Amino acid sequence: MHEITNPDTRFAILISGSTLPASIELAYLNGLKRTKCENVQIVETDRIYTNLTFLYKIARRILPNNHRRILAHNKILVREIDKRGRGDVLLIFKGMEVLPDTLKKAKKAGLILVNYNPDHPFIFSGRGSGNANVRNGIKWFDLYMTYALDAKQALEKRNIPSYVLPFGFENSSWMGQSLLKEEEINSCCFIGNPDSIRVAFLQEFAKNIPLHLYGTGWSQSDFTSSVKIHEAVTGKEFYQTLRKYRVQLNLMRPHNLNSHNMRTFDVPGCGGIGLMPRTRDHEHFFSDSNEAFIYDEVTDAAKTARHILDLSYEEAVKIRKSAREKTLQLGGDYNSRAQLMFDNIVSIQSKQ
Repeated sequence: MHEITNPDTRFAILISGSTLPASIELAYLNGLKRTKCENVQIVETDRIYTNLTFLYKIARRILPNNHRRILAHNKILVREIDKRGRGDVLLIFKGMEVLPDTLKKAKKAGLILVNYNPDHPFIFSGRGSGNANVRNGIKWFDLYMTYALDAKQALEKRNIPSYVLPFGFENSSWMGQSLLKEEEINSCCFIGNPDSIRVAFLQEFAKNIPLHLYGTGWSQSDFTSSVKIHEAVTGKEFYQTLRKYRVQLNLMRPHNLNSHNMRTFDVPGCGGIGLMPRTRDHEHFFSDSNEAFIYDEVTDAAKTARHILDLSYEEAVKIRKSAREKTLQLGGDYNSRAQLMFDNIVSIQSKQ
């Protein structure tokens, strides 16, 4: 994006997204409020809507729950759009809950439409990664931000202006101090929920490697006694869990096998030691064996994990510090990512 001289930042940003504690939208909401934008608000996709009209009360009874929620969200979103002026920005995160008709109304009202999609816009690997609203809404956006170069290239083939904005991590004042004092557990850890590909990989990986799993649904899978299963963790406990294990394993979804994911920066950002699959992005971001460890397949992952577990405490601390320093150097915290997002929004807004 080109540099803007004396940009006019007197516009409002209206966000459609989640405010749950672990949501990426909340991280960007807080980050955008630290920029020069004077007005940032969010219409929550996960709020419980009350005081709906009579017709919506009927719809809530006869329509599927998710569809009711989408209708309610769009009703409030349209009402908020009507309050905005030409040149204001509607920022959609992914867009599963936003109807294309709502985007069309926002466009007609003169708003600038921006999307940040933390999943692939065309390849849906699960129920939560996309739907028809995402697919059918793409054409309305003035700027479509994605974490992946492959997705950017696919968007540009459809003449959609796009920008690669990598994932990040939520940096807090306590993270650089408290987390480095966490008592270490000399074991491997994986945080996430199961699917058939993950289960097959981890069953093979854990044959000779101690492994702790955090998430929902792992107890239904068949693992050896060396695998310990825990409930999902969020917020500060999530980062404490990332930090306290000697090895944090990263697994990629089928739609981003050559890119990166949220754990790419979550783990080193809090001073964890990441064991990451070999991808273009991972090799670009980190120095193998110095700031993170990169594996090729499950046998190599287990061999590398054993090497990390056998490192001395002093060697591990050195890698942890290098990992966090490199992540901060890359601007991997969400405040820095939010500033990049804002700069790109300003660039698009100045052309309107």
